[in-house]
Order: sequence, then C-alpha cells, then structure tokens
Amino acid sequence: MSRNQRGISLIEVLVSMTLISVTLLTLMKAHLYLQQHSQYAHHVLEAQALADNQLQSWRMWQLAATDESMWSQWGSGSQQMGDYQMRWQVQSHLGDLVRQVDITVSWQERNGASQSITLQSQLSRAGHVSL
Repeated sequence: MSRNQRGISLIEVLVSMTLISVTLLTLMKAHLYLQQHSQYAHHVLEAQALADNQLQSWRMWQLAATDESMWSQWGSGSQQMGDYQMRWQVQSHLGDLVRQVDITVSWQERNGASQSITLQSQLSRAGHVSL
C-alpha cells in the first residue's frame, strides 16, 4: 500500500471522539440550564398571575363594598392553589385610609428548591385616593 491509501490512525480517531464528546457534553449542559430557567420562568408567570388575580378580586370586592367593617376583615392569611402556596399580609397606613398589601406566592422546583415571588400594592377605601 502506498502512503496516500492508508486509513486514519487510532490517535486521530481518539482525538475526534474526544472533541465530539466534549461538544455533546457542553450542549447537554446548555440544554439542562435552559430547561431549568424555562421552568422557573413558567412558574414565575403562573405565580404572578395567581397573586394578581387575588389582588384584583380584592379590589373588585373593595369597590363593591359599602360597609366599613370590611376593612377589619383583612389581615394575614394563606391559601394552597395547586402547586402554589399563597400568603398575604395586609397592614393599614395613613390613618386606616390605605392598606399595604403584600402577597407572596411560593412553589417547589423539580429539584426540590423552594422559590417565591412577592407582589406589593396598596388599596384605598372606596371614595378615597391613595397617596
């Protein structure tokens, strides 16, 4: 056989296999990283929607209420909503005209890590403007 007709050497095969393995490992790590962050973004959007829906229902309830005693019913509480745990704390400000509302929604990631987001807002009594 002439020198031009011989095949590739064992060292060339090992080097190419090493390069392919490193490339595949890097791509797999990148895929896992993107999948985890995509899952986190999905949970954040769901948690934000749950908290926002709760806040909007309180706003609608507050606008429809004419009884002043409804303010005394608010405080702190929690509610389980599927995979999400929602906790809220309502505090009065400005001589009981404005309520500071903090809503925290938490969940467990697939890897067991606990995550949460917090929404903060203010509600004022019907007929009063929040400062």
